[in-house]
Amino acid sequence: MFSSTLNILAANPSKRSALSAIAPKRFSKLLSIACVSSLFADRKSKSEWRVRNLDRYVVSFYDAGLELLETKVVIAGGSINLNDKKSEYGVEGWHLIKSAIALGENYTPSGSTNFYAEPNVIEISNQTELNAIRDNPSGSYVLTRDIKLEAKGDGFDETWGWEPIGDDTKPFGGIFNGNSHKISNLWVNKTSGDDYAGLFGCIEGGTIKNLELLINESKGVRGESYVGGIAGKIGFGSVISNSYSIGNVSGTYEAGGIAGRVGFDSQIINSFCAGSVSGTCNIGGIAGYVMSGSKITNAYSKATVNGDSDVGGIAGYVYGDSVISNSYSTGNVNGTNNVGGIAGSVEYSSKVANNAAINQKVVGRYDINRIVGKLNGSIASNNFALNVMKIEAEGDEGSDGTPKADLYFKTQTTYSNAPTFGLGWSFGESDSSPWKKDEGYPYLYWEER
Repeated sequence: MFSSTLNILAANPSKRSALSAIAPKRFSKLLSIACVSSLFADRKSKSEWRVRNLDRYVVSFYDAGLELLETKVVIAGGSINLNDKKSEYGVEGWHLIKSAIALGENYTPSGSTNFYAEPNVIEISNQTELNAIRDNPSGSYVLTRDIKLEAKGDGFDETWGWEPIGDDTKPFGGIFNGNSHKISNLWVNKTSGDDYAGLFGCIEGGTIKNLELLINESKGVRGESYVGGIAGKIGFGSVISNSYSIGNVSGTYEAGGIAGRVGFDSQIINSFCAGSVSGTCNIGGIAGYVMSGSKITNAYSKATVNGDSDVGGIAGYVYGDSVISNSYSTGNVNGTNNVGGIAGSVEYSSKVANNAAINQKVVGRYDINRIVGKLNGSIASNNFALNVMKIEAEGDEGSDGTPKADLYFKTQTTYSNAPTFGLGWSFGESDSSPWKKDEGYPYLYWEER
């Protein structure tokens, strides 16, 4: 469906109007629509607006860097011809990104009043469409409903489970927007020697955001190397944001609750995991191996982590100018060598800063500690650790962290105060200020609580 006009029809309590927004194909834009009236709009919650006595709209156009291009005021019943913007913005080809936004007195549309336009967005509403992503791994996708994966459905083998999307020969490099919907009943049973296990196997230069993932409780996600709930391996500037994975993940090498490996300037941000992660080497609550300028920030793990070497509550092994920051872990961590509440090993100019290790127990033999088990040529600074955390080890090198009682970890100022006095985390309602606080430990603003 294509249209050349953004229509705004007169609001009528007895008749709801449709609004269509047209977006550029090659150049991502943000279209912001706000209603203005004598009573304006009464916001009921984070995801609901109550519109009354609608008079007019303010329509704002932003470029990909969120710089304001122009603002238009449109009276109810008027319209804007967006095709006129082609030459002005230097963009060819427009396509429909949003339709049927109903308006009217006391109507409460769901979702945001901001429309993010992404090129050639393909809607995913079932397992067949989800499976088809592997045929076009550079596309842009949005999940429009919850999906429960079925063993007899497309992309599934009744013995081996879900076939992960993307591998090293054909990695996913597009955009997948979960749109705050759930994918549930994921399980992967890779045999010995099989790599890239997860909902996605390998991601290079791709983005996963706003995804909620539930792993089958009894079967889990299993593989040899590069094993994670959301992705086995992400690299080359890939990003996982505002997402979670809950369930059991196990692999021999490089296993994590969200991703097995995070490499080459990739990121996991504003995300969390729960369940368990187990394996042999490079095993972490969020990620097994974080390398080459990559980072994990504003994340937390409630997963129990078990391994042998390089085992951590957030990451197993952190290497080469990589960063773990503004994150916390609560699950017990068990290993043999290089075991820490935040990271097992941190080496080669990497940094672990402003984190909280709230684990009850960290167990191992050599190079074990509350924050980092083994610290080599890297920095661990301004990290806090639970003062009653039980450390079972024959050696306790690495980084211990500033001890704090559990009560402090349930107090917002412990996190929000400036470094040395606190961890310097930002609390609010946005990606840049993602943390919120109730009577327990912090959580992320986009979570439903």
